[in-house]
Amino acid sequence: MKCSFLMACTLFLMAGTELRAQTGEPIVLSYGDDVSRIEIDHNGYKLGSNAELVPYTGAYVLTGSTGADALSISNGSGEKHTFDITFRDLTIQAGEWEGAVAISSSSSTDTIVLNLYSSGTSRVCAGNHTALKAVGNENAPLIINLSVLDGTLTLENQHTAAGGFAWSSDHNTTFNLVNTLTTDGASNFTNSPQGSVTLMPGYQYVSNNDGTHQRILNDESVTEECTYRYEPVEGADQHRKVCIHCGYQTEPEPCVPSGKWIAIDEQYHGKVCSVCGQMVSLEPHADLDNDHRCDYCGWVIPAEPNQQGNVYQISNVAELYWFAALVNGSLTTVPQNPEADAALTADIVINENVLTSDGGLVEETDGLMAWTPIGSASIPFEGSFDGQENTITGLYINQSSADTQGLFGYIDYNGNVNRTKVTGSYIHGQNGVGGITGINYGTITNCSYSGTVIGNDFPLGGVSGENRGTVSGCYATGKVHATGVDPYVGGVVGDNYGTISSCYSTASLSADNPDIRGGVASYNEDGHITDSYYLQGSADQGVDENMGTVINVESRTAEQFANGEVTWLLNGQSDENPVWFQTLGTDSLPVWDNTHETVYATGNCPGSTTYNNQGPSQVGEHADNNGDHKCDYCGLIFLAEPNQLENVYQISNIAELYWFAALVNGTLTTVPQNPEANAVLTADIVINENMLTADGELVEETDGLTAWTPIGGESASFKGTFDGQGNTITGLYINQPSADMQGLFGHIGSDGNVSRTEVTGSYIHGQNGVGGITGTNSGTITACSYSGTIVGENYSLGGVVGENDGTVNYCYATGKVHATGSDSYVGGVVGNNYGSISSCYSTALLSADYDFGAIGGVTSYNDGLIADSYYLQGSADQGVDEDYGMVENMESRTAEQFASGEVAWLLQHAITDDTQMWGQDLPADTLPVLLSEHRVYAALFIHESTGLQMIDKYGNLNLQIPLPTAEELGANSEVSFTDTLGNPLTEPITLLSDTVILVDCQLFSITVSEDLRHGDISIPYDSCNAGTEVEVSVSPDYGYEALRLYVNTDDGQRFEYEDFSFTMPPANVILSADFIPYLEYAAYTISNEDNGYNVVLMWDYYASDYHTEIYRDGTLVHTTAVNEISWQDQIPENGIYTYTLYIVDEEGLRSRGTLLTVYAYPSTSMETSGTQTIDLGNDPLIVSDDGGQNGNYSNDVEATAVITAQEDCRIYLTGNYNVELEYDYLYIHDSNNSLLGNYNGMGTIEPALLSSGNTLSVRFTSDGSESYPGFALYVETVYPVTIDAIENGTVAADTTWARAGEVVTLTPVPDGLYAYEEGTLQVFKADDPTVEVTVNADGSFTMPAFKIRVTAAFKSTSDLSIPENDRLRVFGSDNMLHIMGTTAEVNVYNMSGVLVYKGKDRTIYLPAGVYIVQTGGEVKKAVVR
Repeated sequence: MKCSFLMACTLFLMAGTELRAQTGEPIVLSYGDDVSRIEIDHNGYKLGSNAELVPYTGAYVLTGSTGADALSISNGSGEKHTFDITFRDLTIQAGEWEGAVAISSSSSTDTIVLNLYSSGTSRVCAGNHTALKAVGNENAPLIINLSVLDGTLTLENQHTAAGGFAWSSDHNTTFNLVNTLTTDGASNFTNSPQGSVTLMPGYQYVSNNDGTHQRILNDESVTEECTYRYEPVEGADQHRKVCIHCGYQTEPEPCVPSGKWIAIDEQYHGKVCSVCGQMVSLEPHADLDNDHRCDYCGWVIPAEPNQQGNVYQISNVAELYWFAALVNGSLTTVPQNPEADAALTADIVINENVLTSDGGLVEETDGLMAWTPIGSASIPFEGSFDGQENTITGLYINQSSADTQGLFGYIDYNGNVNRTKVTGSYIHGQNGVGGITGINYGTITNCSYSGTVIGNDFPLGGVSGENRGTVSGCYATGKVHATGVDPYVGGVVGDNYGTISSCYSTASLSADNPDIRGGVASYNEDGHITDSYYLQGSADQGVDENMGTVINVESRTAEQFANGEVTWLLNGQSDENPVWFQTLGTDSLPVWDNTHETVYATGNCPGSTTYNNQGPSQVGEHADNNGDHKCDYCGLIFLAEPNQLENVYQISNIAELYWFAALVNGTLTTVPQNPEANAVLTADIVINENMLTADGELVEETDGLTAWTPIGGESASFKGTFDGQGNTITGLYINQPSADMQGLFGHIGSDGNVSRTEVTGSYIHGQNGVGGITGTNSGTITACSYSGTIVGENYSLGGVVGENDGTVNYCYATGKVHATGSDSYVGGVVGNNYGSISSCYSTALLSADYDFGAIGGVTSYNDGLIADSYYLQGSADQGVDEDYGMVENMESRTAEQFASGEVAWLLQHAITDDTQMWGQDLPADTLPVLLSEHRVYAALFIHESTGLQMIDKYGNLNLQIPLPTAEELGANSEVSFTDTLGNPLTEPITLLSDTVILVDCQLFSITVSEDLRHGDISIPYDSCNAGTEVEVSVSPDYGYEALRLYVNTDDGQRFEYEDFSFTMPPANVILSADFIPYLEYAAYTISNEDNGYNVVLMWDYYASDYHTEIYRDGTLVHTTAVNEISWQDQIPENGIYTYTLYIVDEEGLRSRGTLLTVYAYPSTSMETSGTQTIDLGNDPLIVSDDGGQNGNYSNDVEATAVITAQEDCRIYLTGNYNVELEYDYLYIHDSNNSLLGNYNGMGTIEPALLSSGNTLSVRFTSDGSESYPGFALYVETVYPVTIDAIENGTVAADTTWARAGEVVTLTPVPDGLYAYEEGTLQVFKADDPTVEVTVNADGSFTMPAFKIRVTAAFKSTSDLSIPENDRLRVFGSDNMLHIMGTTAEVNVYNMSGVLVYKGKDRTIYLPAGVYIVQTGGEVKKAVVR
């Protein structure tokens, strides 16, 4: 009888049951056609990765054959777990690059004991991998006891040359051979051999029937004590001891029941014997208080509901669980019925108080009753379930490796769920997780979920994880969170392939890794989403990846949800036959409960309405009485189809421009999409005015701005022609920081052509691929310009084009381009160029929040062609930051050169057919102007004998240009002028065309010294005029580098230059240079010795017969012998040491110093896989790769270390890295999981990183190719400077965070009519006021290695006498603080107590905020707007 009860556990295990190892007949699982993989964990088993979990904790027998990565054994229970598994005539033949058996634990408490037996002939073979692989961690050992009962067990790796093993015994794993030998007679399992090993039964044991036995091998016998295991006695609550070798049995003993009752099935519960683990003391469930739960074990006692017209009437938790078991086929007495219908007749509470206030799961879960979803992928729900607006409270699902989780698991085509509310619930699954259902093919109507949904990757949604049916009139609140590496998170639905209508979500959406996140749905493929809304801020867009139809999917603020607007929209902007209700002032969200009030709307137009519960609704129509094509009340643009002339749309106003964009994008409801449409602008168009502040920032008030959607995009590029005809579009407004391809156009296809279009006064904020004219271009852009602000995240951000794969000719950008990401590519004209750029310029200010990435005055990255293009000097260090293409005539010019007409002349001069494209009305225009009628001509003064261009002057037609003086020309004698025909010139020149004037004069000479060592220099000419920029070519000998250039004049002056270019002085010069040896590399190793650290410095250089000077922290500590290239140093104590190495020649000339920063602190190595936690105490620490500081890291690493400092502290991180370029990466993530930096190649983390909280994550990945020295990261705790709440004043600190050893300066700041009481400024240890830190007379102290707090005292100064005319008065205006009534020095502090200004200025420019002004004995506050 007992065995039948135990087997019943596999038939109907429900939530709340505490599982323990059970005895009885083992379950037999067979591999075959339908089963190629088995996954076993602490809860049970799955026959395939995507199969349903079958709860079970007994012994297993595995048999049959399979050809796959066949068996996974894992423990995630949070405690030790034992598995008993027997291989019986089992064959596993894994495929190429596959393992066969993997054993792993999830965390540091998940110890595994695997008793693995083999019977018959079994073979486990891996394909170029490990046959039996165990992966544990430092604190959770894996113990594998392997016993061959009879026959043989072969473990084999088929491809030994590739490095696979027969078994793996690393990662804190112990293999024990129990009565088992290998073919070579070994009786242990300590190494990890390649190839194959065959195991067989070992010693023979013969019982002496007295607690001892004989152990026999090769006719040698040894007597030894028996080794026992506990074995239940069949049919009794008893167990006996049985020798694991000889089988000797002791007399039965009574079992020892544990104190807790455990549910077995729908009829019985029992207790677990604490010795042998069997279930004993079986008793029927009892429900004396009639709450439908067993009073002893908490088991829900299922009860069949009444039926009404074949519909089950569910009124309590017992009937709900019975119905779930009916659908799932887990009732033992009633046949399965997935087509059953049900209705809820009452609210049902399964669990109470499942969640914490922030939506997390409560710590104590033992008493929670878990839920098994209704329906699954193998048995979907096909019936009807009507909640009748009743509520199910406290669903609890915690199955992180199980798919299709929710109230329902899987709703099929015929399934229908409506009017059902789930609240206060916690649902944690793997993939396909939602509040109402994991997967939906049916219909879900008027359902809601309030609680927490957690899943791994995709799809995860507040109502449904994946929808291929219909979801209508539903909503979700609470939170949806993803833990995986490729998450798809949606507020209502994760992935949508069906229909979503009239739904909303206010759920917070989040993920541990970069995610696809949509306020309504994360992904929409061939689906339809209409009239649905989400909370502003929960996601950047309603649908993140859309390849279907989306209409009226918009964000709304919490205020708009509360004021009735969303309810009105969900009801179709009508109060007739409403579905949604809301009592305004009471309900913060729409509901379907008709006992709440109907929402009415009143307003001049649909876009300017207010909402009430009184009615009637009176909403007028949009109106455009002033003819600006916008609604007078709400600003809505009235789309209007432009006239056509020869199939070209003639766009004359904003309404026609927006209509044309909608035509290309396919968002017109009555006209088919046409991405090949052609258009011209016939007038200037103003969309918005005054959008930008003086420094190019977006104005604070954006509510009235009209947003722009780019013409064309990734799915439908613009393929037509667009001719601006020189007209201007003003005030483009795009603020989509998570959207790619943003600009006037999103993507211009290869057939697209945009010309003569100017965009000005605009603000465009996207993610990647952002430009003023277009985000990405594969077509042709000609004579276009952008003036305004471009903001993006990382890749391809440009003033005109984000990424160019086509042609960009005759374009320019002004304003600014800024990147917010950590790996940004910013260009003045084009972000990334793979096509051609010619005759363009940029004066845009270029910037980025991080130093990583590239910034170029014309383009950041070039793998194409750039010609005759210019950028403002100072906007970037170079025209192209990363160049892999061709560049001709790309140079910087000063603002004066732009204003002079020089750049306009150069741009026009590069046009070979002389088409007039560039002009400039001098001196009125400060920049070149496209299509200007004011052509610029040049007067070029050329030295007659050398051909050098001495100066040039620019002007418009008929400009009178005086002949320059010798001083202006930089000549070395008197000058004379002739035209190109030799005619003398003495009068001013009239510009009628480009004019060449020949100059006859003596130039200043340039000669190269003959006394050069280890290299040579050369010059382009041997004489030139003063003011000429001379570029000197350098040719150092091998192993040397050029240090500096010397320019010696004939009048005795000497100038030094390190960039080997100089401006010719008005004198003859002799050039010389220094060449010095350079270090080819420098490195160090460090090891911890008993008396400190042993540091070995290593370096190399090509030059010979030199010695090396070594400085430590600025002090010379060693001079090597000649040609010595290593040195050993002893460091007695922890610290950061800076070594500087100089190569010194025989004349004392030194190389540039090479710095090596050595971090001498205890080191912790990272693992090669998984996640580990490193606690950072008060002492700094070195975190290195798995090879340590002196060895190379391993291949195929995917590991994360979470460094945790004390609460309320931060973490400082720097260090060195040397990893394989382009293949191995080091990532540093902040406390909020944002990326602080990624590192590749060789370098130092500069500047150092500072976390925003008390954790930092270090993630390292390496591929399987080469191994490098890796990284050594220095981490240190950063402590807060905490100021006590002090009466009558405060204390200001010059920093709010400091590392141990840093100096912090404090300044007491009294309130008005109070003064600091000398000697009361004190610093204490935060948790021990008896420990005081010394404060110096100037208020400074050295930060200790612990948290501190600061206090002081202030006394009344009521008798303080201040002259009336010296009374302090302060007030704020627009970003300015004004100070009056004093001439003394003032201190200005922000509200955090940080000193932001000290001085005697009376007007100070400051960001908006509240400030404290202190001078003498007076203190005032002021607000700066």
